[in-house]
Amino acid sequence: MVGRCELLPPSGEDIAMRLTRFWLFFVCCLLSAAGAVPAAFGSVTVGLHSARAGYAPGRLLVKFRESARDERARHYRETRDFRTIKTFRRNGIHHLALPGGISVERAVEILSGDPDVEYAEPDYFRHAMITPNDSHYHLQWAFNNEGQMVNGTGGTPDADIDAPEAWEVETGDDRVIVAVVDSGVDYRHPDLSANIWDNPGEIAGNGIDDDGNGYVDDVRGWDFLDGDNTPMDAHGHGTHVAGIIAAVGNNGLGVAGVSWNARIMPLRFLDASGWGLTSDAIGAIEYADAMGAHIINNSWGGGGYSYALREAIEASSAVVVCAAGNEGRNSDFFPDYPAGYPSLNIVSVAATDQNDNLAIFSNYGVSTVDMAAPGTNIYSCRPGRQTVWRDDFDDGVMGDWTTGGVNDTWGITNAKSFTRPYSLADSPGGNYAAGTNAWAMPPAVNLAGKIAAKLEFAITGRSTTDVDRLMVEASRNGVSWSSLPINIDGVKFFTDGISGNLPFWYDAVVDLGGYDGAETLYVRFRFQTGSFQTQDGFYIDDVGVTCAATSYTGEEYWYLNGTSMATPHVSGVAALLKALHPDWDFEQIKAAMMQGVDVRASLTNRVVSGGRVNAEKALGEDSTAEQLAVDFGALGLKLFDGGGWSDLTPLDGEHLGRYAGNLAVDFGPWGLWRYDGSSWVNMTPADADNNGNTMVSYDGGIAVDFGIFGPWYFDGTGWTQLSVFDVEWMCTYGDYLVGDFGALGLWRFDGAIWEQLGEGDPDNSGNTMVAYGDGLAVDMGPAGLWHYGDDGLWRQLGTSDPEYLEVYGENLVGDFGALGLWRYDGGLWSQFSTRDADNSGNTMVPYGTGLVVDFGGSGLDYWDGAAWSQIESIDVDYLGRYGDRLTADWGGSWGLWEYDGEGWTRINENDPDNSGNTMTGADLN
Repeated sequence: MVGRCELLPPSGEDIAMRLTRFWLFFVCCLLSAAGAVPAAFGSVTVGLHSARAGYAPGRLLVKFRESARDERARHYRETRDFRTIKTFRRNGIHHLALPGGISVERAVEILSGDPDVEYAEPDYFRHAMITPNDSHYHLQWAFNNEGQMVNGTGGTPDADIDAPEAWEVETGDDRVIVAVVDSGVDYRHPDLSANIWDNPGEIAGNGIDDDGNGYVDDVRGWDFLDGDNTPMDAHGHGTHVAGIIAAVGNNGLGVAGVSWNARIMPLRFLDASGWGLTSDAIGAIEYADAMGAHIINNSWGGGGYSYALREAIEASSAVVVCAAGNEGRNSDFFPDYPAGYPSLNIVSVAATDQNDNLAIFSNYGVSTVDMAAPGTNIYSCRPGRQTVWRDDFDDGVMGDWTTGGVNDTWGITNAKSFTRPYSLADSPGGNYAAGTNAWAMPPAVNLAGKIAAKLEFAITGRSTTDVDRLMVEASRNGVSWSSLPINIDGVKFFTDGISGNLPFWYDAVVDLGGYDGAETLYVRFRFQTGSFQTQDGFYIDDVGVTCAATSYTGEEYWYLNGTSMATPHVSGVAALLKALHPDWDFEQIKAAMMQGVDVRASLTNRVVSGGRVNAEKALGEDSTAEQLAVDFGALGLKLFDGGGWSDLTPLDGEHLGRYAGNLAVDFGPWGLWRYDGSSWVNMTPADADNNGNTMVSYDGGIAVDFGIFGPWYFDGTGWTQLSVFDVEWMCTYGDYLVGDFGALGLWRFDGAIWEQLGEGDPDNSGNTMVAYGDGLAVDMGPAGLWHYGDDGLWRQLGTSDPEYLEVYGENLVGDFGALGLWRYDGGLWSQFSTRDADNSGNTMVPYGTGLVVDFGGSGLDYWDGAAWSQIESIDVDYLGRYGDRLTADWGGSWGLWEYDGEGWTRINENDPDNSGNTMTGADLN
């Protein structure tokens, strides 16, 4: 974030002295490095080093013999210009920076011949293990689909979210909080416990609301169903969702989450059968927002339109990711809530299968569902459970059960059973009697020290609908009884007892969480009938009470299907984006995910984005989702999406730029405007100075040169003046913005203050400065080409004046006119073309793994790293690119063409306006 800054340059005697000292140091650097590369590069050999070899160019780790350590380090500094970046004092290892012209290989050879050197080695690159070692990772096809069989079903390669590719960039951050508003989370699960959110303002177990938020001892979230601080999952849904989002990655155990390190905030409002109230959901959402959740995952829905729920969601600053629903219907006409609310912070998610098709059960809607994500055969965490008590009646006796009441006929029967041969029935001998009010009760259970308890049983049978009912009741003393809701197969919910026809065996669940910790709990089945027609009654089997486990077997994982499983994939990607861009709000995160989808024919006219979430593209590491913005002069600005053109504005732009998903355009006297993919917004009425490089994307915003008004920074909401002096050229490297202020020299800005890098005025013909390696390559005109590194030192790379600079891969490329085209790999220069590139327009464009160069009358050639190949013999006016396409303006009647690596396709007959910056890739939706 750019803060208030020191104006350039500072005044005062101390500053003047500092600048003088800096320039003396700069001159010394020039003198000491002189001759490192021969003038005109007359006799340079090709270096062996490439960054792809696995180590840093120009860097070395050396250990000298202890008795000669300081002397030998000084010797190599004075004779070879091997400069010490850092000394690791404990082990006596020197981290050396090599001068230009000496490769890592040659330096190792020189040092290895010194008897005072114990060893010399490259500074090897290390990276995170992007393929996690979690034991069940191969079952997570949604992350990396290779067509493997998962749960008996094969798939289509690459029908996945490209998680390994995204993990190359970001694996997650423990400062990112994802609230799972659901059935709770098994926060003791070995694959989740390390990633459970911990409330920093609460002291566990002291019975005090330390942070004053209205919840006592809410150290890991809250249970809004039972009103306590143990949001343990008695159902399994919330734990499965949490595992998809943020199971601990690369821990050798179970599965990995999309974000390996995000913190899960468990917020329970669904009971052991998966049902809950809107009021409790609102409480959970408000808690999540108040406690700083960045993403809120809502893998649930149903019920009518709730203004209160919508208001709670829209009041949140979080990205609210919602399941589109599993009814297989069009949500544009039959919306499911909360996914169907038009709230800006909601991301509504459909489900796809292993072949990138819309799942047969998934809701869809071209206006109401934003994107899709994998939602079938999803393998993730299951809560650990332990049995408190169980009876399957297989011994044929009721044992320690007791019965009683009016017309009590409860007993064991072999007429029907879920597990053979016996079950419990309210009337084993035939139809039940009218006026029955009888109960059957197992022995009391002890829930002391136990949480997330539930009663489970299998049931079938028939009663007179809405008249005769089977109820489950609970009591702490065996005297005062409460009737509890019963859920059948997670679909049908009975609040006042089961009544009607159950033709098959069904799974029934009763939430006992309100009795967690009770030393004595009685539960019973009570059957109550009226005086009308009687039926066969109900059969009950496999009755048991379970609770959350305190130990785990390693088998606590399972497969589930649904948009509920698709939703956490999107929440996980949102968590990666928040880790990569901590300052982003929900709009930016949502936009990145929408713009980065894999567009699929099966999702066209099914979801707003037309695609399935792609983590790699959302993180900005895959540019194929880009479009092409082109200035056609009097014809205005147009946007090309790869298939067709759309008009952006009839006005002629003077300069194009881009930042954070926005296209920025300078319209001269009309001022500076931005386009976000849907509408134009005026940023300022001021006219940018189109000398040099007008606009530069910087720190999530954009830096703009306004000429005599100096450079300013726009962060998306407001402007900050960076300097009162007029800049001639701008670029960025690392976290720095660099400005060439002409006679005032070269300065860099770190977000707070300016620091002078040198008083020399760079040559602003061509491309003056480019980020390269660990620093900045600068064309100083007659003074040659120089590099400023992160060690604070200048090194001369060449004494000749380049006409144009470019970077591709790990190579710096310089066009030296009559001396031809040369590349620098971090150690040595090598000539790779004797021709002079045509520096009208945009001369060179990185493309694929190589470089496309405009050689004027010789046409366009492509360098693939080893050889040249001609891709067109006609001279181009301007080169650009978007996504994986190269674009070329051939002017006149030839118009605009694109190249896909194999051939050219004409995309417009008009000639773009080549004043200013003609074309730019635009990451707009």
